[in-house]
Amino acid sequence: MVLLRRAQRTMAQRASRAYRTVSYEAVCLMSGSLPWDLEAGVLAEVYRRRALMRQRGEEPLPEEIVRWRKEGRDDLFRRWKERLADATLWGLSRVPSATIARPATWTAEHTLAVCTGWDAQRATLTGAIGRDLSLPAVIHAMVGSEQSWAAVASFAREVMAAKREALRERERANETLPPRRAPAKGRRLETYAAAL
Repeated sequence: MVLLRRAQRTMAQRASRAYRTVSYEAVCLMSGSLPWDLEAGVLAEVYRRRALMRQRGEEPLPEEIVRWRKEGRDDLFRRWKERLADATLWGLSRVPSATIARPATWTAEHTLAVCTGWDAQRATLTGAIGRDLSLPAVIHAMVGSEQSWAAVASFAREVMAAKREALRERERANETLPPRRAPAKGRRLETYAAAL
């Protein structure tokens, strides 16, 4: 299970251009891919049902297999919603952005519903999914329609891009500062330089 999650997380991080600190559940959500462990469970259940019918000497009808897959998919979404409700959405709490919010407010809830730095993006988001921006409501809306999914994904992309740019600018500003002191030189280095 760990190897499966690690492989999917790496691919999902690259697809969504997310930081490595973003949680597995959040990066799956951002990249639009269902968790493989849940999908594998659906496939295993369909296989188990087919095997049981074949043991009894029966062959399942294609309609039955389609129904089993649909039931499994519905169960998959239900279980994923439960897992997402417990996970930190997007992992934004670990992204430093002092230009936008103070450390005490680096949470997904704050970024999504409160932070004034995202009012324009939030207006577009609430126009698509409604005014309730609690994490369970947002997750429910995302899973409910492609339009809501696209709106939340767009909000997340814009916020993460702005936070990344703010981080880069702080790093650039720190690079222009003079060093505090010169690096220490050791005796070996001085001896080697004198021998040249």
